[in-house]
Amino acid sequence: MECLTLTGFLKHVAEKYPSHRAISVSGRLDITHARLQQLVERAASQIVAAGVKPGDVVALTFPNTIEFVIMFLAVIRARATAAPLNSAYMTEEFEFYLSDSESKLLLTAKEGNEAAQAAASKLKIPRISVTLSQPESDVAFSPAPPESDLESMSKIVNEPSDVGLFLHTSGTTSRPKGVPLAQLNLLSSVNNIKSVYKLSDTDST
Repeated sequence: MECLTLTGFLKHVAEKYPSHRAISVSGRLDITHARLQQLVERAASQIVAAGVKPGDVVALTFPNTIEFVIMFLAVIRARATAAPLNSAYMTEEFEFYLSDSESKLLLTAKEGNEAAQAAASKLKIPRISVTLSQPESDVAFSPAPPESDLESMSKIVNEPSDVGLFLHTSGTTSRPKGVPLAQLNLLSSVNNIKSVYKLSDTDST
């Protein structure tokens, strides 16, 4: 059933096109599909070592960075649920979304986010900042969780029904409501985009 998950699809792509470029960051670094898969697996093992369990919600607030891509995929690879939050939110907004999603952990960029950190602190939610300093290095966690076991990731099998993403409605008429999306939903969205725009393995977006 792993083939019906977003994480399983990415694993398949990494095996089929290992040397193809997956991500390019402003000409500063290029990461292949094989390298991205490696980074995601290692970051996921760190997330598990930090105490995150299947079904837990992990909030992420980042600018548009490669760290966000890696950590989003790592969270769902760990069978947890990713809850991305706009880094421009005010403290009160962070507090609402963190509380409503029942987030167990907050992930931020290395430089942090004062409003998000204040909200997490009030709610007693632990925070970890992450950074990828070099393409050949692993994602660094601060504070570093206990030593992770990369081999144990082979025992964590993603299911199509795993809730991979937790979003909120805009809340224009009432309080924003949570919208959970399963891994199968995420994979279907990827396939729909690929089909509509007729994307192939030679395209860049």
